[in-house]
Amino acid sequence: MTRCALKLAPLVIMRHVELRQAEWTEFRLVDGKWRIPTKKMKMRRPYRAPLVSQALAILRELQKITVGKAR
Repeated sequence: MTRCALKLAPLVIMRHVELRQAEWTEFRLVDGKWRIPTKKMKMRRPYRAPLVSQALAILRELQKITVGKAR
């Protein structure tokens, strides 16, 4: 998981706090968007980050690891 997070960080250009606290419900892998709610953002404004194909590939890999553990 750490390796995936380190690969993902420079692709999404997001503060490490938002990356660590991200939830799967915030990601729209189908249309390549990450929607971060207001309460999690430093400036208290919602944020929508586009996800490049490399980031989507890492998230899909990470999803296989983490979603299986949550069940």
